[in-house]
Amino acid sequence: MMKRMRTLLLSFLLLAILPVSASASGFTKEAEEDLYQTILAGLQNGAGGVYDDAAGTMKPGAVPIDISHFGYSRTNSQETGFVYSVFRRVLYDHPEFLFLREGVYKRGKGDSYQKLIPLLYDTDSFYGDGKDRSIYQAEAEAAIKEAVSMALEADEPVERLLILYDWLAARNCYNWELGVAQKFDLPRAPYNNSPARGAYSALVRGDTVCKGLATAYKLLVDRLGDPRLECLIIYNLEGSHVWNLVSIDGTWYHVDVNAAINRFPTTPGLHGHALFLATTAQTKGAQGWTTAGTVPWSEQPACTGKTYASGWAFNDNSFPLHHYHGSFLYLRDGGLYQGGLHEQGTKIADIDPAGGTGICWHDGSLYYVDRDGSSWTLFSYSVDKMEKTALGEIPFTASASPDGRYPANYDSIGLRYDQLTGTVKAVSRTTRETLFQTAVDSTGPTFLDVPSSAYYAEAVRWALERDITSGTSKNLFSPDLALTRAQAVTFLWRAMGSPAPASESLRFSDVDTGKYYSDAVIWAAEKGIATGTSQTLFSPDMTLSRAQMITFLWRAMGRPNDSGSRIWYEDAVDWANEQGLLQGTADGFTAEGHNVCPRCDTVYYMWKALC
Repeated sequence: MMKRMRTLLLSFLLLAILPVSASASGFTKEAEEDLYQTILAGLQNGAGGVYDDAAGTMKPGAVPIDISHFGYSRTNSQETGFVYSVFRRVLYDHPEFLFLREGVYKRGKGDSYQKLIPLLYDTDSFYGDGKDRSIYQAEAEAAIKEAVSMALEADEPVERLLILYDWLAARNCYNWELGVAQKFDLPRAPYNNSPARGAYSALVRGDTVCKGLATAYKLLVDRLGDPRLECLIIYNLEGSHVWNLVSIDGTWYHVDVNAAINRFPTTPGLHGHALFLATTAQTKGAQGWTTAGTVPWSEQPACTGKTYASGWAFNDNSFPLHHYHGSFLYLRDGGLYQGGLHEQGTKIADIDPAGGTGICWHDGSLYYVDRDGSSWTLFSYSVDKMEKTALGEIPFTASASPDGRYPANYDSIGLRYDQLTGTVKAVSRTTRETLFQTAVDSTGPTFLDVPSSAYYAEAVRWALERDITSGTSKNLFSPDLALTRAQAVTFLWRAMGSPAPASESLRFSDVDTGKYYSDAVIWAAEKGIATGTSQTLFSPDMTLSRAQMITFLWRAMGRPNDSGSRIWYEDAVDWANEQGLLQGTADGFTAEGHNVCPRCDTVYYMWKALC
């Protein structure tokens, strides 16, 4: 009940910044809750649209929310302010709507406020990669699972919160355009629709601002499902900054991930913890906010607890910490330490990175930069092996930023681990270009949605390395996605070396020349691997079944133990069982073998059969 009350009270924070106080106009909590649920239901049903700033109208395809039954007026500032404040409360309560921006488009007849369209970030214009929003959503979901699984390896609330804080800070730089506009007092309007303001950018792109970090952090904390924790999003009265309040067993603290990366330009791997579980006094002093937290609630959380103010490994620590095998690894006072967060750790090595450079961690190893005169070297230190290794010299010459805003003396070397390529990258602070990279993960490149522990992980790496598939996007393999017959035959053709077909003739009327799968289908038909669904049809867009995939493989392997007298897939299934192809796969193999064969099992079957 108290959590709901705090959520309700959040609306008064929003109302307080309106030109006219909507709370003074007689709106009831019941009316607010009714409108809240109406807006939330609309968002859950796909409401929203992209506003075309140049044309001054909504782009085609916008989906509105009907609020005509409330009887609000479009010309009454208190009523429109009330609607917007409730919308903004939904926005901050539900960061899972990754592309929802602050703003609504009003539609109506005459004075009547009949419909509102929640505004969405224009991902097409800013990213320009043509991807469907479902792909963006899947990328974010994979990142969320990664961060939450890491946090859940720890037991204590403070440990979980720190892991999420460092995970977000280590993978993000403050967006360049917005950072420059802020630092040099330039117009920010051109960037108001920038997706860098959203949680997706913080979770996946690593290019964001305070709002993106605050919404992403709440989303991650909420996903933990830890009853000891509660997270809110708040902002100052000027509307210029957004951050979080976090409750640990009922005691509230400030958490501002943005403060970790806002020493602009950002140096990856160099971020502090001054506003991690901070008091209101610390928050005001560090950021100069007019009112501590600027939360005009009647029951404002005090945030005066000093439990985490001193004596913790993250206090006054300018580097990310690393949770590994039940303890934390961290740098302090020229050494690498291992231990709990609130105890005197054990010094295990003398390590002091070059001043102004960042560090990164991966799987129990520290990566850092050391300097000898004009020479910069990337080193690793393995905790398991207690071993220091020089990984290579970084070709670094301090450079000014390309826009000339920051001279060369601002430049330094940041480090970050790139999960997609399995490499550690040294990055320039001012140019943000990769200066040096080296492979550090023996498992090789992978995707965000392919856990290293998955039974198909090695098969996916095998397929990626041999150009059998490049995934559904740069970041995703989409292991559970169904394949078409055309895709499956193309995978198999590539796995066999992409052999040229003997002829260019197409026996199937539904397979056109020039398609990505044309040569693969001709080859498969010539070899008797895929005979089509009829004499004239291949059905390239038909969803692939397990029986079809196993039969394609069996035929490609020479039809071993072909009885010639059974149902078309039975000899193939017997062979697959003998070879162990069907063991441990996602959904098993139905009696008829007609259940869908997902991408993960398709490459798994091929890997088992061909390797």
